[in-house]
Amino acid sequence: MLRYMLLGWDVKNIAEQCNVSQQTVYTVENNLMRYGSVRKPLYRKLGRARKLSKTDETAMFEYLMAEGWRQQDEMV
Repeated sequence: MLRYMLLGWDVKNIAEQCNVSQQTVYTVENNLMRYGSVRKPLYRKLGRARKLSKTDETAMFEYLMAEGWRQQDEMV
């Protein structure tokens, strides 16, 4: 698609040639103008990594539901 865009082809013709929808061509064109690439950049979560995994959180929740009177230092 990028090659056809650089050659100045019409969006409809690019979509027909590449067997994609016109919206896909517009999306690629938008990404090219915004990010300088045909794909959006992949972002990772910012900030410090979690100390507990989802499994640990679930186990801690079940533990607190069974014995909710525990002190914080006992849970640690």
